[in-house]
Amino acid sequence: MVNERVAHYIEAYKRKLCSDKKCPSDSSLRAYAYSIWWLEQRMDFPKEGGLPKPDLVREYMENAKVTPTRRTAVYTALKKWHGCHGENGCGEQYGKPLIRAHQGVMSQYDQQKRSKRQQDNWVEFPVLKKFGATLRDEVLSYDKNSFWSKPQFVKAQLAFIVLFHLRYPVRRDLQSVKWADSLDFQWGEKDNFLDLKTKEVVLRTHKTARYYGEHRFKLSRVLWRIFAALKIQQKKRGIKGTGHLLLNKYYRPMTPNGFTSWMKREMKRCPGCEKKAIGCMIVRHCCITHKRRHEMTNEEKRKFAGDCMHSEKMNNQYRVV
Repeated sequence: MVNERVAHYIEAYKRKLCSDKKCPSDSSLRAYAYSIWWLEQRMDFPKEGGLPKPDLVREYMENAKVTPTRRTAVYTALKKWHGCHGENGCGEQYGKPLIRAHQGVMSQYDQQKRSKRQQDNWVEFPVLKKFGATLRDEVLSYDKNSFWSKPQFVKAQLAFIVLFHLRYPVRRDLQSVKWADSLDFQWGEKDNFLDLKTKEVVLRTHKTARYYGEHRFKLSRVLWRIFAALKIQQKKRGIKGTGHLLLNKYYRPMTPNGFTSWMKREMKRCPGCEKKAIGCMIVRHCCITHKRRHEMTNEEKRKFAGDCMHSEKMNNQYRVV
């Protein structure tokens, strides 16, 4: 629930930035509005409306020792408010302070350590890799045409999840992935599914879909074998036509929160992780941090950030200590 002044600024931003063809997301509009409201609480705004002059804003931000993160948010909101694109003069007024603020943010990231939650549940990449290999070897030893016990079915799902995330550290999007018997099944624009023709996991709905659109992840030979076996086991349990890649203990689709709880519980099988709560996000952070410790070319950095479905800038903000 936003307060009256924030709502006022949201509407003002809509009038300034929205057209029939495009408009910033609701979260972006709220972020801009909150930044202006934050500034309003601390500075004298003109009685006739509008915002203080740029030099007064910069003077306040420097003298008040505002954090780089807050400065970045406020300067970004001000540039959007004034429609700064470099050609109307205000880009120069806010551009350089914004660059300095951003440099301050990146400096903080370089010095920042893991959060307490991350520290308590952290697991090094070699441990995850060894655990994934152990699961892989055990699951591939199962006879896919026999009826698996529930523990065997659970281990096969866990093996797929761990091996997939070691290769592609995505968020918890696997929970929503479906499969279909027919190679020509027509999926909807917002479906996440496994393409049987190309052997790829296709994500059309995810957190950054607005910026990166559809993303495809090629399955390795091992991942494809595990999926094929899971598919046979689902059919043996009466699941035909279309189904979800991952199922709960009742062999029904998992909810997002259910998937998180399921994974945290099953990841306690990993040696040394018995007292940790390891979900997709912790695995994601551990894998990205491991990758960042190794030298990569610019092309490799772009590809890896793309596989993580975020920007190179975001990729650089993951903890490495």
